Amino acid sequence: MATQSLTRRAGAGSSMSRRSDMKLFIDRAVQDGVRDIKESAEALKSLDGDLRRELDVPLDRTKSMMAKVLNMVIPKRFYSDLPNSLVRYMGEAQDVIIQIGSDKRHHCNNIQIGLRNLYDAANAKKEQLAELRATIETAQRENWNARQLQEYMTKSVGIEVFREISDLLDEEFGILGEEEQEARKQQLLDQLHNATVGGERFMKLMAGVVSAGLSVFSAGVASYFEYELFEHDTIQLREAAKAFVDVNKGIYAGRAAITGTITTSIDGIRKAVKMAELYNKCSLFSDDFLEVLDEAEELVSKDIKSLDNPSSKRKELPVIDVVPVS
Repeated sequence: MATQSLTRRAGAGSSMSRRSDMKLFIDRAVQDGVRDIKESAEALKSLDGDLRRELDVPLDRTKSMMAKVLNMVIPKRFYSDLPNSLVRYMGEAQDVIIQIGSDKRHHCNNIQIGLRNLYDAANAKKEQLAELRATIETAQRENWNARQLQEYMTKSVGIEVFREISDLLDEEFGILGEEEQEARKQQLLDQLHNATVGGERFMKLMAGVVSAGLSVFSAGVASYFEYELFEHDTIQLREAAKAFVDVNKGIYAGRAAITGTITTSIDGIRKAVKMAELYNKCSLFSDDFLEVLDEAEELVSKDIKSLDNPSSKRKELPVIDVVPVS
């Protein structure tokens, strides 16, 4: 009976397991703001990779690895002492904005190289055509035969005619009649003349390509000029945004950390106090325990009296089985 009473009283103390009434109060507007800040932080964190995918600006793995090694070896405080080219090389592997700027500059330089090569080729072609016209005039004035014209053509293209082939050509031209030799000569002269006509048209094409290249170069330089004006400032704007987002996260996190810590601590303290109260009720000197002692003493007294009067009905104590401990 006393044991059941004790159990009931212990059960009454289970209310300490209920959560504390203290809760972390977060205003709906604050919740929305925190969610928006998290989304902005994630967007800024993934911005570089997103831009690379959308704009097809892949990351150079080799350059990225080299840049990481340099960043580990060289502290940032020494960047101002490094050559600009090295600092930019390190930045390209980590920042798509810097890489796009470098790509624009690289493209402008490549266009210049292409235009310079076209210019050199056009000048060489111009001299080649002038030399060909002069040769045709000389051949007509000096009345070159077909064999001489063929030798000029082979030498012009850098073909060395084998001695045996040269002998065969001499024999072939030697057995041709005058009309056939004249026809062969005129055929070769026409081919040389057609080469000058084709060369002149090709020069016009090259002039058009050069003009188009100059337009592309001008557009590329203008684009790079505009980009360069905003490249550095845009990077600073992005880094400032990251800092602002971190500050806002810190403001909420600080409040939540303090409030949450106080709430959890007070809840633990209250539970500890309830447990101390329950301990007092479970003390060996509590009323329940004293009742157990009184009941036990009463039973023992009755058993002793039954010894004096064997005929009286004894009230036996409960039998307790003793199990040996192995």
